Amino acid sequence: LSEWRDHRVLAKLRGLYQPGVIRQAEGCKVVIEFDGQEIDHVEYGDIFGANKYDIISDASPQMSHLLIGSACVVRTSDPNREGQTVFVEGLVFEVLNSPIRIRVKVTDGDLGKETVEVKRADLRLL
Repeated sequence: LSEWRDHRVLAKLRGLYQPGVIRQAEGCKVVIEFDGQEIDHVEYGDIFGANKYDIISDASPQMSHLLIGSACVVRTSDPNREGQTVFVEGLVFEVLNSPIRIRVKVTDGDLGKETVEVKRADLRLL
């Protein structure tokens, strides 16, 4: 895991995926420093087992990887955190062309069960 140090990620914190950076990595544990949080660092364990979806790379997927039904997270702002960017979980529902947009059925967060349309840059696959 040491090669992942300083890699930008989204990590699940209080039910939402939030941006941060891997600061330490050893065995099955990583320490995340979140962007603009009061919390300095959070340690995550068992990241290859039960918690494997708690930390994901903060990179937009290729179009060829966007399959209907794929689990994903989509960018939104959190009004409880002064508009800070967070990501909520959903499922890819439809991929539209010209311009390319992705419809996602949100499965949690304040948007729960709503369908949103986003750009590829606002989506990460789980």
